[in-house]
Amino acid sequence: MKSQKRHGRWWAPSWTLDDRECGVRVIPPLKASQESGVRLDDLLREGGARFWRVFVIGGAIYATLMSLVFFFIDKKTTLVGFPFMWLAYGGMMGLYARRRAWKSISDGRNAMLRFRICPACGYNLRKSEPESDGCIVCPECAAAWRLPV
Repeated sequence: MKSQKRHGRWWAPSWTLDDRECGVRVIPPLKASQESGVRLDDLLREGGARFWRVFVIGGAIYATLMSLVFFFIDKKTTLVGFPFMWLAYGGMMGLYARRRAWKSISDGRNAMLRFRICPACGYNLRKSEPESDGCIVCPECAAAWRLPV
């Protein structure tokens, strides 16, 4: 597997380095749960999720844009409807992001390793044995990880 820097994606938010310094892409929480059989709620409790950030920012952007559109139609409705648009859109996007994105890549990586799941592909690493350097190599994607004790 090539190094992350050679991929030219060292800046990408869903990429990280495994414990042998090879670049891998961390899978989203929903896919990790489906691939490994670990309950999604357990993974999210460990790794966090982006609900509030997406709720506030996404809701504000949507409500502002929709308010600008409705402002020219009816000014009173726009002022009353702004908070409702914010709550509705922010809530929907926050719930969607909760199941699709980690709070941070390192949180997601650590949560999956605590459950002995490969962060790159979701393979269950429970039966794999560590090599001489202490890394467990995923048989499916060849990423190497040191599991927490």
